[in-house]
Parts: sequence; C-alpha cells; structure tokens
Amino acid sequence: MGCSCVRQVNAKGIDGIDTLHHEGAGFDTTGGKACLSANNAVAVGEDDTLGATHRSKEKRMMRKWSVNSLDSTSSALTMDRVAAGHGGNSILKYVSKDDTEVAANPECIMKTYDATEASVYQQLQASEDTLRPFTASFFGEVHQDDLPEDLEGGYLKLENVLHAFDEGPNVMDWKLGLRSFTEHEVTNTKLRKDLFVRMQDFYPDDITEEEHDAQACTKFRWMQLSDAHSTLGTLGFRMDGLENARCKFPKMELRDLRSLQDVAQKIVKEFLPAMPGSDSAASLAFQTAVNMLQRLRDLRAAMMASDIVRSNEFVGCSLLFVADARGPRANVYLIDFAHTTPLPAGMRIDHRSQWKPGNHEDGILLGMDNVITCWEKVLDMLEPPTIVSI
Repeated sequence: MGCSCVRQVNAKGIDGIDTLHHEGAGFDTTGGKACLSANNAVAVGEDDTLGATHRSKEKRMMRKWSVNSLDSTSSALTMDRVAAGHGGNSILKYVSKDDTEVAANPECIMKTYDATEASVYQQLQASEDTLRPFTASFFGEVHQDDLPEDLEGGYLKLENVLHAFDEGPNVMDWKLGLRSFTEHEVTNTKLRKDLFVRMQDFYPDDITEEEHDAQACTKFRWMQLSDAHSTLGTLGFRMDGLENARCKFPKMELRDLRSLQDVAQKIVKEFLPAMPGSDSAASLAFQTAVNMLQRLRDLRAAMMASDIVRSNEFVGCSLLFVADARGPRANVYLIDFAHTTPLPAGMRIDHRSQWKPGNHEDGILLGMDNVITCWEKVLDMLEPPTIVSI
C-alpha cells in the first residue's frame, strides 16, 4: 500500500483519543516565564468587565507579525512537519507579539493546555531527574498577549525538538506501553455509537451480539480492541506516525506492521536517509541508525533510574524520532504526558508486567526493550560502511 501525501489529519486518532504531534528540545536562549501550576493557569476571571476584555483583545491584535492575507492569524502558526496526531490548533509555532515574522522552524512551540501534562513538565523542570534531558524544556503557559485573537483557551510553551535539525527532517511518532487506555476507562460504561461505527469499519469480525444489538460500544472496549490489533498489545509500542520528504503515511497503513521485522524494514525504507547505491549514502544511513540506537539505550537507562518513572503510571506517552533527511544527525524524545499520573500510595510497578485491571502496569520499559531490539534489527539490515586500507 502506498503512502498518502496529506498534511492535515482528523482531530481524533483511530483510537478515539487525542494523539499529539511533537514537543521540543531545542533551548530557548531568551528564557521563558516561570512555570505555572494548574491552579495558577492564566484565565479570564468572572469579574472581568467587558471593557477590560475588549482592551485585552485590542492589545493582542497589535502584533508585528500579523498576516492579513490568511483566513485566520493562527493559520500562520501551523507546523510544517508533523508525524502523527490531530491538526487544527492543538500544536502551533510559538511567536511572541513582538516578533516581526513567523519563523519556519522556531525555537518553541505551543501546545493546547492540559493540567496533568503541565504538572509532569513542572516536576521535570524543577528536578534533576534522569529523564529530564530526554524531554522538552517547559516555559509555563503562553501569555494571552502572545496568542492570536482567533485562538481561545490556554497553551503550554515548549521547546521545539525540530529546531536543532535541518529543514524538513524525517519524523516518526511511536506510542509506548502495552495499553492506550487509563484505568478509569475500564469502569466507564457509557456506550458510544461513533466508536461502534469505527469498529464496523476496521474490526467487524470482533463485534459481539450485544454490541450489534446496541449499535454501540464503550470507549474501553474500542481502545482495548484497537490495541490488540496492533503491536502495542504485544510488543509494547506502535508506530502511529511517519513523515518524510515525500509524504505522510496513513495511520492504518502503519497498523499493518505486525512484527519487529516489519517495523525495521519500514524504518530502513522510509525513515533513514535514502541509499541510492553509493557507499557514502549507505554510510550515512548506517551512522544515523547507530546514533539513534545509542540514544535509545541511554533513554532506557534514564527511565530505569528515574524517580518520576518509578512513581508514576505512563499511559499514552510517545517516542518522537527525528533525523535529518540526509543524516546522520538523529535523536529521540519522550513526549505526551496528558495521561501520566501518580501511582496510588504504596503501589510499585515494574513497567514490564502485563496489565490487569487495578494493577496500573503500563509496559513502557517492556516497550523500550522491544524498541531497542527493533533498531538492532535495523542495523543488521544495513551493511556497515566499507573501510578501505591504503
């Protein structure tokens, strides 16, 4: 199946939950505002007067970089390279009102505010946890004056991981862990007709008689079924997004990758620098894979030593892989913490055991083990560069 060259995707992923684009890890040398707690997030109070609201909007419109030719000011902030997730205004370029133009590859991005995710970033930012170097630096909530007038709600300000790379790098988004649903979803009995329609489209053989009669299913049933039909439920990771210079691959095409060998072949063919036949091109692909594998091993070691990993349940987090299209620069980052929550008091998990209701196991370390094995297979597929002795 060929790839479909699209730049925008639906607001909901195939799992029925929001999946995210990318967060950043370049460093904002100008500094950022202090991190805000969820309780101190910027909001318009109930006692604000109409005049104050009008003045605020007027001030927000007085930016130097407004682009009047676009349908909306926020359209100028759309990201050019996205591996997975929903489009719209969920992930945008960060540009302050004082900047004179919108950079093609800015140092920071802004992401729709989520209190749980903000809390995780605050913990990372305020600590010396071993996980911190593998995640985005966090600059709190975007000030309302820096938001275009057509944007509503809060945004997190994060560093852009793509900033350190050449324009148009290859990117992949892999969901990490054995499940994509939270423990809360297990007890949620609300029936969803929209998810039943998706079940009919993708997994018709798995529909039960009860679900057929109701023409609906629970979100937990849908998500658990979706996980079982991918490598997430078996290997602890799933390739959810892949974009290179040619195109962005449809999510369901990537779901056809059912083994480590399948995924490794996809990496060699579509993610690593192209190998048109020259020794130099093959060498760049090989070195890119070597760099990525080393970074993954370092990340797993950091996760195993992390106090934050030890004390939290990680659901729905992802690995973002980035590599220059011509290599050999490559890196991987842990992103997406909207469903990362503290474990119940006194509970310990090993992050490798199979999940059962109530045990809170997430499988992220099992997933990392298999991700590393997959990249070792990638290296096995690539012939190391020939060294000629003189």
